[in-house]
Amino acid sequence: EGEGGDLFDAITTLDDAFSEEGRKKGWEDGKAQGLSEGRVMGIEKGVETDRELGFYRGCVETWHVLLRRQHGSDEAVPPRIAKVLAVMRTLLDGIPQGGPMNDALWDALTKLRTKHKQLSSLLGVTQDLRYAPGAQAVKASAVQDTTF
Repeated sequence: EGEGGDLFDAITTLDDAFSEEGRKKGWEDGKAQGLSEGRVMGIEKGVETDRELGFYRGCVETWHVLLRRQHGSDEAVPPRIAKVLAVMRTLLDGIPQGGPMNDALWDALTKLRTKHKQLSSLLGVTQDLRYAPGAQAVKASAVQDTTF
């Protein structure tokens, strides 16, 4: 009975060791995959955010030029419209750096969206951010090997 008990203990110990080794390997593999997927998602979200900021910058600059032409000078642009344009420009110029963990970025983006709606209403235009039919989203394969 002594040999059988020792054999059973050895099998149990070996099984426990393999289970622990498998758990550690699975944890490391999952961590690596999560890091890779997180990097890809971060890049995709960054591109999306930058496109939106570029859209607002283009709107502000275009509307400023068109309103100046229509009214003859910056001073002749209706004050409410001029004020909203100035606020949007200030928000765009002050966009904080530091990535998506910076709450100030999301606060500024929310304010920009609100001001864009307000300005669109004041100007009587409907303008939404839409991507051209040929525009493609960032593909995960294009950024998998990107390192920072």
